[in-house]
Amino acid sequence: MAHLRKSSAVTNAVEPTGADSGAANPRLTDGLLFTVVPGGPRDYARATDGPVRYLAVATGDVLLGYLWASEQEDAAGFVPRAAAGDDGLNASVAWTMELRARKARELLPVQALAELADGVGHANYGWAVAGPEEVAADLAALKALAGQAPPAVE
Repeated sequence: MAHLRKSSAVTNAVEPTGADSGAANPRLTDGLLFTVVPGGPRDYARATDGPVRYLAVATGDVLLGYLWASEQEDAAGFVPRAAAGDDGLNASVAWTMELRARKARELLPVQALAELADGVGHANYGWAVAGPEEVAADLAALKALAGQAPPAVE
């Protein structure tokens, strides 16, 4: 292991400031202001209270999660399986992009789901598992199936 030595080039270095040093840097403590910019990508809503149709998504023998769509609302998304870990989360990003492309073409959520069931996929983020669409009572039921813990009730 290499040893670090103090160099003469660092003797005039400025010490970092922060809450621990007593001299707060305003760039680190000021509130952030976010501005919504019109014209960004359109997405399906990511939540619904009604029943959802869904497909299992897997790569190899790993079940990554569930691609879902609402029949009653303009909502669709991907629920990663907790057991799939980072692979499930990465698949979530890719499937969200696939859904966004179908929303841009103005497909209804169930039309997007049907199209994605037909051979769309990739070795890294999986394919829809062959078989009929399933129905869950609501998104909470699908999240429970995926092994996601329900939000804490206070």
